[in-house]
Amino acid sequence: MTGPSNSTANRRFPSGLGATAAWQLSDGRKLTLFVVDQSIPLYNVVIGKLRFFADSSQVSAYVAHLDATPGEDPSLPQWQWVFESGFNQSVDGSRNKRWCLTDR
Repeated sequence: MTGPSNSTANRRFPSGLGATAAWQLSDGRKLTLFVVDQSIPLYNVVIGKLRFFADSSQVSAYVAHLDATPGEDPSLPQWQWVFESGFNQSVDGSRNKRWCLTDR
């Protein structure tokens, strides 16, 4: 796990399934990233009591917003990643397993 960083230049995305990284935001809050799918890559984002999935561009935009508005309570983003298992098309769900991006 990489440690918190005070500089946006030192923020690194974790790589590899299960890898984590902790980022220090400009106002001292900590955001944790956990790789859930390295093919996208898709991260489980944790900040305070909030948890959601995001790709790297969504994480960057979300963090930029939080850095630009220090003290603002973080909220869930407008997007939502949902895992489609394919069970509606086959018994074992083998056909269309994939992550889908939807609006909340």
